[in-house]
Amino acid sequence: MGIKLPKDVPDNIRQKQPISGVLTLLLGGNDKVFYYEKDDFHTMQATTFSGIRSVIIAKKVKTKQSDLMIILKPSPEASYKNTIQILDEMNINAVKRYALVDIDPDEYKWVRSHE
Repeated sequence: MGIKLPKDVPDNIRQKQPISGVLTLLLGGNDKVFYYEKDDFHTMQATTFSGIRSVIIAKKVKTKQSDLMIILKPSPEASYKNTIQILDEMNINAVKRYALVDIDPDEYKWVRSHE
């Protein structure tokens, strides 16, 4: 499977993302997915890989397409299969802007305590 990576853009050219358009998905162990909107992981909710599509669709419905950004953060316990599944969901749901990044230490602690 080929992966097309975007070119790096200098900080002074990057467009600022409205926080209201951001959905963060954290991949835990045992096929669990945690998610939160905006920038408050304390409001995190849990779902499964079969339920994440409805979360993505709901976010797309209430967010302007140009403002939508999904942040994908696999934990060390997330399987390779789950990482590929969530990337497939981006394609299936026609999400144009998403990023695969490292999970923050505080988020990781939260995920571990709720698995």
